Amino acid sequence: MSYKYQPHSSNEIQDYERCLLGTFIGGADIPGDVTEKIFSSKKHETIFLKIKDLKDQGIVTDQKILTNELTLCGKLAAAGGAAYIGEMSLLTAGNIEFYKTKVIGAYRARLFSKALDDAKTALDNGETSETVSQMLHDTINDIEKTSGKPASLISYSRKSAADIMNTDYPDVSWVVVGVLPGGLTIINGGPKVGKSWFVLHLGTAVSSGGCFMGCCQTIKGEVLYLALEDTYRRIKSRLYKQQGTGNNNFFIETPGTWKGGVAGIKQYLKEYPETKLIIIDTLFKFNPINDTNSYSDTYSVLSEIQTIAQNTPIVLVHHTRKGAKNGNGSSWAEDGMGSQGINSACDTIIVINKPDGEASGTMTIKGRDIEERRLNIIFDKDICTWRITGEGNFEKQEPAAQAAVLELLEDAGPMGMKTGIIAEALKKNVSGVSNLLNSLLSKGKVHQPSYGYWSSVSHSHKLSQMKVSESVKVDNEVTFTDSLPLSNSESVKVDNDTETGWDKAIFRKAQGLPDFIDEAGSNATVDDIDIY
Repeated sequence: MSYKYQPHSSNEIQDYERCLLGTFIGGADIPGDVTEKIFSSKKHETIFLKIKDLKDQGIVTDQKILTNELTLCGKLAAAGGAAYIGEMSLLTAGNIEFYKTKVIGAYRARLFSKALDDAKTALDNGETSETVSQMLHDTINDIEKTSGKPASLISYSRKSAADIMNTDYPDVSWVVVGVLPGGLTIINGGPKVGKSWFVLHLGTAVSSGGCFMGCCQTIKGEVLYLALEDTYRRIKSRLYKQQGTGNNNFFIETPGTWKGGVAGIKQYLKEYPETKLIIIDTLFKFNPINDTNSYSDTYSVLSEIQTIAQNTPIVLVHHTRKGAKNGNGSSWAEDGMGSQGINSACDTIIVINKPDGEASGTMTIKGRDIEERRLNIIFDKDICTWRITGEGNFEKQEPAAQAAVLELLEDAGPMGMKTGIIAEALKKNVSGVSNLLNSLLSKGKVHQPSYGYWSSVSHSHKLSQMKVSESVKVDNEVTFTDSLPLSNSESVKVDNDTETGWDKAIFRKAQGLPDFIDEAGSNATVDDIDIY
């Protein structure tokens, strides 16, 4: 009787090991919990040890170097031969964490299976139950050492809700203001709906700091576009149709030039950390997934990409499944092909829908940092770009709350106020106020005169007329220099307590608190402050 347990077929485990080794041949770093012991065959063990030896020497590995090194030490045949290594080097799927988990899991299962067989043999040979129990205990300890979660990596912050509420956090970062926040975004749409035109124009707009979709402000920065279904000839033609002049901030790779999957992106960002946006067209071309309907398989792939996207925004192009309503149904966010593990790992979901034969369509957006909204869009065939024509039919706004925000910002003047101060003045949740502000920003009703501050657009002309060296005066007697509102660095005395910044003065006004106490001890209301 055998207690052997195999969670996967032997061939499947071999494939996982080959994919894991392929990522290392392609240049990926070897995680600390990957050793030769986890491989089920001698040839994979031989290949791994040689790769590790080369990396320890600081030698960059590739198929040719690895084959030559194995030949020199007489181990090429033991490693399966040059052809076998050549095939393996093409399997640089890049999702190290996914394949590592599968390979280590199989190794642990083999350890446990062997321990059970050894325990049975020991009992059959007359060993005591105490001895057999100790044998199993030792094996379990060995298994735990390969769990991938060593104690040294366990940490926690003990940050209380009060600490969080009292901490100033950056506002939402944007790639396209009001439409595309940072993080991992997936763009779903049917075949030939115009997704590639969309992201090509996105790359051009962001890399040049230009306008996107006719009305949206972009944050300028370098862009990497992985056009994995196109050729440079086709891209040149499309750029020409979009009237693109080309710029040195927009870098494009095609299937013939890009290899490496997630590991390739990590390496690219190490070499070019100034990259501000990565576009991947398409997800399945970038990182093939064994079972696209498996939640665990898809989530594992996407979560690794999402981790990178927290520092460098990433946009994935994906297809909607057959029969999907493409943004028009109540479950429009679930229209993407494959498991919902894909959507779950993404920060923002965008669905583009355009009926066949028509130019007009909709773009539906939902995300962790953006209010759910639907935009009416139209495809301009003359320049092959999408343009926003207005809000769609389920814009979830709060008119009263927005009106209150706008009224407060009107009173605040051109310097504006911080999100937290606005929320405090209106007695609202900071996150909710942030969403309202971003919605107003996308409609052109507010702007940000300086980092972290919000102001009504009605004050923008006043701000443009001001100079940094100008000052604020109270009753024409007390002058606060160094442009108090712009820097928020000066202080005033409120009720004999020093309060830092212009926004707190405006907050007192919103709350109906009457007075400043100037340095001479006389009263002055916020209305007495003039900007010269």
